[in-house]
Amino acid sequence: MMMNIKLMKKKIIIIAGAIILILIIAAGLQKFTNFKPFSLAWYYISGNYKAQYYRPSDEHFPKTYSGPSAETNLNIFIRDSKFIPNANAMPVGTTVTWRNEDKITHNITGDGWASGDLAPGQSFSKTFDSPGDYQYHCSIHPAMKGELIIR
Repeated sequence: MMMNIKLMKKKIIIIAGAIILILIIAAGLQKFTNFKPFSLAWYYISGNYKAQYYRPSDEHFPKTYSGPSAETNLNIFIRDSKFIPNANAMPVGTTVTWRNEDKITHNITGDGWASGDLAPGQSFSKTFDSPGDYQYHCSIHPAMKGELIIR
């Protein structure tokens, strides 16, 4: 029983010490920084704080969006000598944009079409209007390969 009382006193001392430490830190913040924890706490406790919500009007944010559909646009990134992602299934009419985010020049070459060389930061877009499996690669780096499945 005596052991439990000693243990309980020890816990109370630790908790009291932690509270005092937190108050000292808050006082330092209050005095030496722009953050005012005591003022902020009093503001909320006193009931002066009222939540305010802003709802933008539909005039500025119309409910319909007439931009390009995400379902018919695909971005493929060239990074670390890889096409990311390198295999995709998309609907007919998809426009694919390859973006060279690597440090070296690459190109995209398919059966009967090619991008030409893309320096770092450049991009190339192609729209696929016919269904099929389209294999492509970088002719500068033949190990770089990708595939598009258009349905």
